[in-house]
Amino acid sequence: MSDKPPVGDVKTYFRLLRYVTDYWGIFALSIFGFMIFSAAQIAMADLMQFIVDSLAGNIPADGGGVVAGLIFWIVNGELGADDARNWIVIAIIVIGMLRGVGFFLGHYYLNYISRYLIYNLRKHIFDHLFLLSV
Repeated sequence: MSDKPPVGDVKTYFRLLRYVTDYWGIFALSIFGFMIFSAAQIAMADLMQFIVDSLAGNIPADGGGVVAGLIFWIVNGELGADDARNWIVIAIIVIGMLRGVGFFLGHYYLNYISRYLIYNLRKHIFDHLFLLSV
């Protein structure tokens, strides 16, 4: 048996993490995509307040939320109940598109990193195996 102490999980993790450092820019793009996706999720929840208020007919003057405030800013503060319903449809489409773009960016670049990370690990292992004596 070997007298060497077992290698800890943290040490192994940091050893493997050095392979990821080559892809830090792509990883940042992936995180940015997930941030877009998360912001769109929150915006959809925020839009629900504006939907309920506009269907009830009592739209607050300040908008009541971030998405509603953005809609009020676009229309210069003049928004009727019928116009609000039209802007709700536009907001749902825009938020849905942002969710899709963020989801795509986040997952695509994370899959890109994982694919090439595994490729580099395999290449490193096979290069090491060829150097071993028979």
